[in-house]
Amino acid sequence: MLSEIGLIGLGVMGKNIALNIAEKGTFVKAFNGSQEKIDAISDEFGGMFSGFTKLEELIDNLERPRNILLMIPSGQPTHSVVNQLSNLLDEGDVIIDGGNSFYQESENHGNILSSKSIEFIGMGVAIHFIKKAKTMEIFFHQSPSNLLVWVFLVEKRVPDMDQLS
Repeated sequence: MLSEIGLIGLGVMGKNIALNIAEKGTFVKAFNGSQEKIDAISDEFGGMFSGFTKLEELIDNLERPRNILLMIPSGQPTHSVVNQLSNLLDEGDVIIDGGNSFYQESENHGNILSSKSIEFIGMGVAIHFIKKAKTMEIFFHQSPSNLLVWVFLVEKRVPDMDQLS
């Protein structure tokens, strides 16, 4: 089992996936630019959470190889963070983009990071209503060699739909 994961983005989706990960026994180390946000949610994690307001501090506090889940908007925000991470991470580290990026953007990020032997996995998250039941699907744009590391995402926590609008 994965002992810890780095998470960037504590919006509704990121926070709820992080809570699910923590409930399954994986310690969550997260970056968010707002200390107020980190303080407001940390008690919900039952001691399975550390928050950082500097990206470098998050990276320095993760065990190697680092596993980082991005839960930030696709496009420029993801591109910017991937570029920053490419200068902070080492060979063998893994980034999963959970922001539903366009597949060509994911391929571009994967190509840039593969030159540094950093693995990049594009991941999509879809939320559905089926007979009033809320479900969330998680799918991968690539077939990562270390997919078993991410199996814990199969049992997922569905965010409060009222907060998504």
